[in-house]
Amino acid sequence: MFTMSNTVPFEGMKLFLSLAKGVNLKTFDERSRKSLKQFHNQLAVKDLKVLILGEDNSSVILEEMWQNLYRTVLGKEATPIILERALPSISEEMLGHVLLARMTSRLHIETKDYELLEVGREYTKGGKKEFVPGKKKSAGTETRRHGESFINAAICGFLEEFGLIVEPGDLEVLTTHEVIGDIHQSSVYPDFLSQQIYQSVRLMLPTRLWGDGKIFPDDGVDIHTKWFPLT
Repeated sequence: MFTMSNTVPFEGMKLFLSLAKGVNLKTFDERSRKSLKQFHNQLAVKDLKVLILGEDNSSVILEEMWQNLYRTVLGKEATPIILERALPSISEEMLGHVLLARMTSRLHIETKDYELLEVGREYTKGGKKEFVPGKKKSAGTETRRHGESFINAAICGFLEEFGLIVEPGDLEVLTTHEVIGDIHQSSVYPDFLSQQIYQSVRLMLPTRLWGDGKIFPDDGVDIHTKWFPLT
């Protein structure tokens, strides 16, 4: 397993990515919804971990491998691992590929009877818009900045994305540890695998806002949300 520094120069980042399977730097910008330059700019600010999954890892699912990956991303003093499901797999096809792990805060917004959920993202590239549907489990996510706590990231996300001024006491923390999500193909950078490592918070509202839902900009992408009855 190889890890790239977040302070690596642009050309050094390109060299690192060229070592991985499935990365075509010549056509990367053309095929991705964001450019290599935008990705490099994100690295300097956001708490992103970029790894190449070592090909010496067995494709057999081993708890030790996940613990090692977890410590690589979060640091040696990380708290015990919690997974969305027990021992998710790293397939043979994933080995040698880039994994982009994002440290995020998941933002849940609810009323007594409804919850707000993300239902899609609209990307703009070369003057053309592309709507990608996809219902998520929360109203939004906020990628943490380097050294930022999940609570402070959540407060920032509620303000910047929803225009809501909140204090830590307004939020209910839904997780007791960092949660490691499944690995999947990135919807933004098709040459990368993607994973979220997150904690979740909930904000209760007295009534629904924004009509049927809200559309808000987030780092050049328009996020579409919609209210759904709680089940």
